Parts: sequence; structure tokens; C-alpha cells
Amino acid sequence: MENEDREITREELYRVVWAKPGVVLAEEFGISDVGLAKICKRLRVPRPPRGYWRMLEVGRQIAVPRLPPLRKDDPERAYIAPQRPKPEARPQDPLILERVRQESLSVNQINVSPDLRGAHSLVRQTKALLQSGQADSYGRMFPRSSGSVDRKCLNVSVSKETLPRALRIMSALLIALEARGCKIEINERKTQCLINGERVAFYLWEKVKRRDREPGDGPRKGQWGFDKWVFNPTGELMFVIDDYWIAKKNWKDRKNKPLEDQLNDIVVGVFAAGEAIRLQS
Repeated sequence: MENEDREITREELYRVVWAKPGVVLAEEFGISDVGLAKICKRLRVPRPPRGYWRMLEVGRQIAVPRLPPLRKDDPERAYIAPQRPKPEARPQDPLILERVRQESLSVNQINVSPDLRGAHSLVRQTKALLQSGQADSYGRMFPRSSGSVDRKCLNVSVSKETLPRALRIMSALLIALEARGCKIEINERKTQCLINGERVAFYLWEKVKRRDREPGDGPRKGQWGFDKWVFNPTGELMFVIDDYWIAKKNWKDRKNKPLEDQLNDIVVGVFAAGEAIRLQS
């Protein structure tokens, strides 16, 4: 059935991509043609070359390549989730427009402190938990214990080297949100901003780069696919609003504008997200 979540094997995908044009198939799956191409690449399913369907129309026959044999660690299937419409806060919404105006005023400029003196209490709490924690396979820190300890930790997923900067950014943002009438909570391991009765979940994480494991990196830790790779944190941060319904949901370090200079834009985004969530509820 069209536009429903589905599971598809690489053999099934191979058959359908050579039976229908990609744009038609992508529409049936409820995804973009770029998304379809990515799934084919991940499953190592060959796709028709450019102009293939036109050549069939004029009677030319083109050999269809065989499906490559499955290699070790290759995925055998994929799960396709259709892209559903995302209701947005109305651009003409006077509350959002006023928030945009307020955040553009120099008096409301959010500045990040050079240190953590006077940091938000949740940030100080998170600092203690993460500094005493350990790094995961991606080099990002997490609390050493689970359960109740995790529920006291802000959703910050960064390397130990980047942690001080990430905490300073998070502290400035939390203090600014509370000054604007919001409340910050940690519920079920989620960091949330309570705004006008709606909860907006968000997190801060660090981008990593992947490379193949080399002899000098030591033995693989297990049998999972990612063990054949080594992940190195980049120092690049991204703030993400963790809700499917939100159109504008992430802000990241840019060459000429680090995340520190985007906090007022993020505040606008959080308020707009709260309104979008209200509209779809």
C-alpha cells in the first residue's frame, strides 16, 4: 500500500527499481528520489542509468545488471518511513513575528560566557556526570551509570575535548529561555523546554568522521559492522529540536557563524516549534 511504513528486502527493491521509474516508485514509497537512491546504495542495489526508461519507450533493449551477491556485514533489508506533511507555525502568527523582532534587538543578544562560572544548575549537574563518565564508540561522553543518573543529565552528546564549549553554549541558551518565560525539564532522558503548555525536546551533539580501522587502531571490539570503522569527533556542534513535526529543526556550526552566534535564532526556532506542536496536537 502506498505511503505506509514498510520493510523491503534488497531482492524486492531490486525488482521494483527495474520495473518502475524512480520518481514514480519514490512517490509510492512516500519518499524523495534522493532518499530512494540512498536506500539503493545502502543495500547495493543497482539502479537504471539516466535515460533508461526513454530508451525502452523507443524500443531499445538494455541489459539489466545482476544483483550483486550479499557481502559480510551488508544489510539485507531496509525500513522505509514515508515523509509526512509537517505542520508549521503560521508565518503571519503575530506571536512568532514578535519573537523574531525581539530576538533581533541588540539588547536581547545572547552571549556565551568564556567559562562556566554562574552556569545553569542543570549544566553544572551535567558537567559532573559527563566528566566522570566514559566515551562511547563514537568518542562522545555519556554518564557511567544508567537509570536515575541518566535522567539527571542534559541531552549533550559530545567528546570530552568539546564538552566545555558545549556546556557553555547550553548554559547560555537555557538561561535565555528561562528569562523568556520557559521552563527546562529533564523527562525520561529527554531535555525539554516547556513553552506555552507544550514540550519541545532538543539535544546538542558533536559531528564525527568515520574512517576504516587500521592495524594500529587495535583489534575490533565485537562483531558489529561499526567495529570495522574508527570514529573521530570533529569539534563541530549541532543543536537539534527532537520532533518530527518541526520544519526547521537544527542549527550547526558554520564557517563564518559558529553556534554561539546563532542562539537567538535557536530561541525563535524553539518558540516556533512549540506553536507547531500545538497546531498538530
